[in-house]
Amino acid sequence: MAEVADRALSILSGYVGVVAETMKKVAPEVWRIMVRQQYVNAIAGPFVPFALIMFVAIYAVVTARWWDKTKVEPRSDEAVARVWLVHVIPFALFIVFGIWTSIRLSYSVQMLINPEYYAFRDLVHILLNKGGF
Repeated sequence: MAEVADRALSILSGYVGVVAETMKKVAPEVWRIMVRQQYVNAIAGPFVPFALIMFVAIYAVVTARWWDKTKVEPRSDEAVARVWLVHVIPFALFIVFGIWTSIRLSYSVQMLINPEYYAFRDLVHILLNKGGF
């Protein structure tokens, strides 16, 4: 089974290379724009989750400074709320957004390594969906 998958992958990679070369010759400007678009996608991909991590970090720092720990009575409802709002929830959001950022970063690295493949994939997607994304 692995040999069949390996053979299919080698055949498909040959077709991708042939189509990419043909596209470069037939419509070089379009192909250049499509490849550039992959670079932009690779750079912009992890931006939103990373921005959310920064927002949570700023929130945690500002809330911790604003909500003075010394003025809160121990074991009160306010102390419990402070722990949840300053420590627990931001930590959980750091974990979630960190995982999301790492996933988006892995896709970005793949796009930076082989932008022609992703440009070809987008082209096939456009053709199969009759021009719509």
